[in-house]
Amino acid sequence: MVKGGSFQKPSQDFELANQHFPISSIVLWGGLGSGKTLAALSTPVKPAVIIDAERGSRIYFEQQKQLNAIGIDLSDIERVECLTRDEFFKYMLKFKEQYTPENKLGTLIIDPYSLVEDWFNEWFFKKPDIQQLLDKQKGLAWGAFKSTMKGVLLQWMNVCELLILTSHARKEFVGGAPSGGKEPKCGEVPLETSDLVIMLRRTQGKQIPDGLIVQDKGKSRIIGLPEFIPDFSIKRLEDFIRNPREWSEYQAPPEENILEKITKTITATEEE
Repeated sequence: MVKGGSFQKPSQDFELANQHFPISSIVLWGGLGSGKTLAALSTPVKPAVIIDAERGSRIYFEQQKQLNAIGIDLSDIERVECLTRDEFFKYMLKFKEQYTPENKLGTLIIDPYSLVEDWFNEWFFKKPDIQQLLDKQKGLAWGAFKSTMKGVLLQWMNVCELLILTSHARKEFVGGAPSGGKEPKCGEVPLETSDLVIMLRRTQGKQIPDGLIVQDKGKSRIIGLPEFIPDFSIKRLEDFIRNPREWSEYQAPPEENILEKITKTITATEEE
């Protein structure tokens, strides 16, 4: 486990400054290179911790000056590198001791959550009682796993102002056959419990990704948001939530299917 980045303890004014942040949890998903990690690091709710399970954030911490130039400040963000299940579980024991409902963290970023969920899956289904249940009643076993993951997410949300989960994309299957589309690689629980699920894409030549709120990929509890947020960041999202306005310029043209275009972009990137 490797730790790095600039980090400071919460100030006395932290709770007052952040208690009214308009969302408590968000899932950011997309294909390789879509800007998930960069978007997560744009959080204005500090201090923050990013648990990096794939070294996806390391390059950003090595290029902080370049990020400052595009409006992303990594100060007060602690980077914790956990590349194995054991490293992750060991760190989370320390995290549980450090942060409580009375001493909340600003933002907790799990990057990517889809991999961490796989680690929980491996741990959970190796338990003898679950293996027995799996042999007899597979549906109950998976129900117990979903219940466990919901409890984990609620615990994390209870000790931070904002929980950001990133997820890779995978092929979508409908009725057992591939639909040609994409969906988040994570399970149903984060999609059901998060306030927002946003698909990201980074078009050629752009550093900052665009965001798409795909209603059928997860529940949106925020009313009045546009379907398309160009140059997406957590701060920009906050502005869109706090200042509802005419969203006609942020809607897809009638002849253009943004979701289809993003899906094609992700597919092409993965094929490369």
